[in-house]
Amino acid sequence: MLIYAEENNKNNRLVPLRRVEVNACVVDMIAEVNIVQVYKNLEEDKIEAVYRFTISNTAAVCGFEATIDGKKKVIGIVKEAEQAKREYKEAIKQGHGAYLLEEQDSDVFKCSVGNIMHGQKVEIKIKYMIELQHDAETDSVRFILPSTIAPKYGSYSFNHKRMHLSTKISDSDHFPLKFFITCRMSSPIYSIESPSHPHYISRLNEDDDQSTSKIILSQENLYYLETDFILLIKSQDINKPRVFIEYNPITDTNCLMLTLVPTFKHKSTKPNSTKMELIFIIDSSRSMKGVSIEKATKTLQCLLLSLPESLESSPPEYFFNVISIGHEKFDNFFEKSRPSTKKIIDEAIKKVQKITAKGGTHLYETLKWVFEFSLSDTPTSVILFSDFETSHVDRIVELIKCGQAKQKDLRIFSIGMNNSISHYFIDSVVRCGKGYAQYVSNSEEMNRKSMIMLRNSLYPPIADYKITWTTESNEESHNNGTKFQQVPLNIPELYIGVRFIVYCILSKDVKPCETITLKSKSQGPLPDLESIKPISLHGSKIHTLAAKKLIQEIEHSDYYPNNANNKEYVREQIVHIAKSYNLSSKYTSIELDDSLCNELNVPKENINTSLKRNLTNKNIQLPDLHSLYSTAANLSYLKNVAPQHEGDWKDKYIKAREYLSKQIGNKLAESEELDEFDELDEKLKQAKGIFNDKDKNEVNEKAFPLDDFYIKSAASESVQNLVISINRNSFVPWGPIKNGTKVIIAQQKSDISQDGYQLWRHEDGWLINKKTNLCLEVESAKEGICLSVHHKRSLNEASNQRWIFTPEGRIALKNNPKFVIEVLSKEITIKDGSRLFLVNTKSKNFKNGLNSKFVIIRKECLDDTFIGVVKLELASAKDLKNIDPSVKGKSYVRVFDDDKKIVAQTNFIDNNLNPVWNEVHYLPVKKIGNKFLLEVVNYKMKDKSLGDCYFEITRDLVKESTQKCWAKLSIEGQIHYRAKFFSIETLPQPTPEFIANFKEKSFNLSTLYFIITLQASDGSFLPSNRLANLFGYESPGKLFDLYKSHCNEDHVLKINQTAWSTSIIMWFLQSILKEYQSEWLCVYKRAKQYIRKEIHYDLEAEKILLSIGEMVINERFDINVK
Repeated sequence: MLIYAEENNKNNRLVPLRRVEVNACVVDMIAEVNIVQVYKNLEEDKIEAVYRFTISNTAAVCGFEATIDGKKKVIGIVKEAEQAKREYKEAIKQGHGAYLLEEQDSDVFKCSVGNIMHGQKVEIKIKYMIELQHDAETDSVRFILPSTIAPKYGSYSFNHKRMHLSTKISDSDHFPLKFFITCRMSSPIYSIESPSHPHYISRLNEDDDQSTSKIILSQENLYYLETDFILLIKSQDINKPRVFIEYNPITDTNCLMLTLVPTFKHKSTKPNSTKMELIFIIDSSRSMKGVSIEKATKTLQCLLLSLPESLESSPPEYFFNVISIGHEKFDNFFEKSRPSTKKIIDEAIKKVQKITAKGGTHLYETLKWVFEFSLSDTPTSVILFSDFETSHVDRIVELIKCGQAKQKDLRIFSIGMNNSISHYFIDSVVRCGKGYAQYVSNSEEMNRKSMIMLRNSLYPPIADYKITWTTESNEESHNNGTKFQQVPLNIPELYIGVRFIVYCILSKDVKPCETITLKSKSQGPLPDLESIKPISLHGSKIHTLAAKKLIQEIEHSDYYPNNANNKEYVREQIVHIAKSYNLSSKYTSIELDDSLCNELNVPKENINTSLKRNLTNKNIQLPDLHSLYSTAANLSYLKNVAPQHEGDWKDKYIKAREYLSKQIGNKLAESEELDEFDELDEKLKQAKGIFNDKDKNEVNEKAFPLDDFYIKSAASESVQNLVISINRNSFVPWGPIKNGTKVIIAQQKSDISQDGYQLWRHEDGWLINKKTNLCLEVESAKEGICLSVHHKRSLNEASNQRWIFTPEGRIALKNNPKFVIEVLSKEITIKDGSRLFLVNTKSKNFKNGLNSKFVIIRKECLDDTFIGVVKLELASAKDLKNIDPSVKGKSYVRVFDDDKKIVAQTNFIDNNLNPVWNEVHYLPVKKIGNKFLLEVVNYKMKDKSLGDCYFEITRDLVKESTQKCWAKLSIEGQIHYRAKFFSIETLPQPTPEFIANFKEKSFNLSTLYFIITLQASDGSFLPSNRLANLFGYESPGKLFDLYKSHCNEDHVLKINQTAWSTSIIMWFLQSILKEYQSEWLCVYKRAKQYIRKEIHYDLEAEKILLSIGEMVINERFDINVK
């Protein structure tokens, strides 16, 4: 979906989606999918938007294009992520259209789309490759298109936020969905059906070829997808073992793919162990209500009846337990797993029949209990039924890893149940749990796939096998670096009825075996796998899927055991693979730019001039042929950077060549000049070389802010702000500052009147001090020269006064960037008063440490820009829209600030239509004109919006201080609120007499208002100088020293320091401002919620944190505790 990115997008507005077209090609068990989405900007002004695309985590996104108004087409190239982001921001700044596709999560891609003009249509194309799962219920391959490619407006949500159109459009403004799916199987197709859209598809066979079919959407009034589109394709022998070998001429490598769906039986009829434990977990949270919970309980009863029975007269072999998630947290049927006797199974079935859907999805707590209380020294299998509507996937995966470490013979299987589900979440859980997952929509049956899963859970998988790819041993080949790359490195277990795919990338000089074999030590040669002859292919499809899986392997496991802890090495390997196969990944982005100038980093005029100068044929060096030069340059650019996409741009290339031919034909013989442009690849390289060689010392720059800023040393401790400052000890405070006054590193002053000596601005290379208007300079470009300030020199004399800021964070001389500024310090840490001098980065003595790096901090980030606070009393609402009479709602209000962050939230009220809250909340105000969004939502309906309105800080409110209002909501009804404005008094500066002054004149309500401005949107209180001033300190350093002096717990010292400062403020409120408790209660609750989330609801850690905060307050304010 394309979402507005501007700051005032409070309603999560969507850019209208006008057309969706899908062209997919399914070849046996893999698919290539091309999706086209067309959006139109209906706003009056240009906009910047964010495109979010949800896709299976196994998909390899390998192509990204954008076309504006059908005229301008740009193609994506994979670049290192930070480089792509820098180039995208620069393109936006210069007014170019720009696009940046990056992997936000493993199953969510985010594309930043910049500068869409009014009325422009943007056509976005995404291409991806994906492995298709085996559907055990029907013995078919399962092809899925996520509903997010064409969602119904008003029903789509992202990160639990409901999306809305900015402009209402009717169905007549849409085009129907167009799906074209070609199925090319290696054997005759038995059936093709869609359980999700059974009445919407038509099948067309091609030329009586029974192995090829085309599927199209036959309904002309289908404009959006309310559920995932699912297609099941069943063909002859689709499950039999086969091996493909694909040669890729671009990478000059071969890639083998072995795939099968095991159907053979285990040689042993019983598990290796004499005992076996099986734990069923059924998600009965409220999100499973309806079809999902009914289907899950019915299937669970069938599985319980299918358990091997343990005889009461003999030692039990099978044990089981059932856990229901959602009631409180979870409900385990038995304290410990019980033998699977008929009596106990019947007892469990009766309990299953009483399960209803309510509560939350407490999966983490449930699995934690399983790992703690499962039977010791007994193989354990877990079968989980869930829709996985929960978060914290990384936390759950880490928990499973810990459980696996304690109990090695533990496996987790899952059945994902819903019409739209997060494959990434489920796949992460089962991959870590050494099991597998199956999926079922609300319209599908699941009896057969659940029974196969039960059988697989009771028997150990085949894991002790080996694949022979080459004539060399696997170990010998793998040690040869990139000559042999098997993916996954550790081959996964073989399960009956589950698709198995393994890849192996071979360099050209490594020959594969004529037949590929797979053997098991325990099972011997597996049926049909003793010798499989590879089928030869050409292209990049299998390579792309192998590269995607290889990247996932490197990210999630120790693929490189010798460099497992070397994050930089891992990042470099992922970037190299992603660039080689044009894949988006965690460390790479697909970046497009509509300007060839950005690629060469020079103006268009310079490109034309250089090309003209480098063309050897003088007949075409004419002044009126600039468009000819540009066209030729862009053709060459496509050939240089996107040869693998030739099929996509070939038509445009031919048309452009026809244009060149026509233009040149008017002036001279055509063939001679076209030959000249055919050699333009080399000419472009020459042009690029000219610009790069223009100044061999030139380096990339980062932009300084346009307004005033501090220059902080990166070597400063985390609690300090040591910034570049004029040395005030070398001159009389009231006298003028002379040329040559030295520059040092000094503690940033909290006295605003002195900030001018530490604030700088950047003008055309000069770094100018705010207070004195003197420029930062060195006397000469030599190593060891100290920095000083001097009046601004003329341009031809300013070579030692003009500076650039490099991407590495260094401040370098613009005309000689090998010389950079460094802080002089003989000790490990730098100190207040340390001098600055020039160092040579090319010198052998250059240390390349933090002393030569700096952080730019804009002044507005540090200023006390708040003018006051608003006391907002959210009283009630009336006549709300009754969206669903069958659901008893829990209505509440949430308040968003200008940054789209929730800054206040009421309690839930059990009233759909006329809720009464009568709650007081305080909102910090930065300026007149600030707007807050008040949104009434229904918690029971997954935070469905019941309407919203804006509350603006007006001059009348600030002047009159009070405002009462019944405001009309956007959907239906009204909300009643009262607002009162309070200005903030200046906080006294820290002095040695701080405590004495406090006892004489204690803090009051104005102090509370000041504290409110310190609270972040997540409820925390970030460490800052302003916060430290509240306790009589200039910076947080001494405050944290006091905190650490009372802490004897190592695990508390490792907690985020923001949690420390938050706990201190919480006790400040309780102790110093206790008489105003009714006023600060909402502030305190938000702070407490932050701490609990930060420490993962560890109540013992919370108790220790708050007790230390209390001790800090008692000592600092000399409070005697009886």
